[in-house]
Amino acid sequence: MLIRLAMCEQKLFTDINYPKAPDTQAQFMTELSTNAQALTFDPTLFRAAHEGKKVEDDQVAFNIAVRILKLWGFTDAEKALILGDIPVATFRRMKNGSMRNKLTTDRRTRVSLILGIHKALRILLHQDEHRLEWLNKPNRAFRENSPKAIMLSGNLLGLYEIRRYLDTQTG
Repeated sequence: MLIRLAMCEQKLFTDINYPKAPDTQAQFMTELSTNAQALTFDPTLFRAAHEGKKVEDDQVAFNIAVRILKLWGFTDAEKALILGDIPVATFRRMKNGSMRNKLTTDRRTRVSLILGIHKALRILLHQDEHRLEWLNKPNRAFRENSPKAIMLSGNLLGLYEIRRYLDTQTG
């Protein structure tokens, strides 16, 4: 199971054309494995998971989330909405590597959820076409809404609902 998970995480870099620098890749793998800690209800653990972040860390995670959303077919305006209702001009500046401040806890959580959704979809559905079909197709689990429609609501809880559903499907 761990080998399969590592292979999926390695493929994530290939799919989104992320730089292969060993330090950056190791840092990202650490981020993926600690995402669950960031989504805790324990206030002490939650603060600890978010307070130590740097602008550079947030820029890396943000860029990966943007690339994932691009793979899923979202426009810049839609990506800005999903990532926390960011003004489009600010979003484009951030996307181009000019992030001035750390992400807010809300936006960092959204990035974490997007990474988790992507990871779960890669485990469950092995072809890009099937992942896109799942994202666009109405789903009974989401009251006949598509996951894409839920994401476009801009609601953080909607992202969490999608992530939780996929986590139950991956076991």
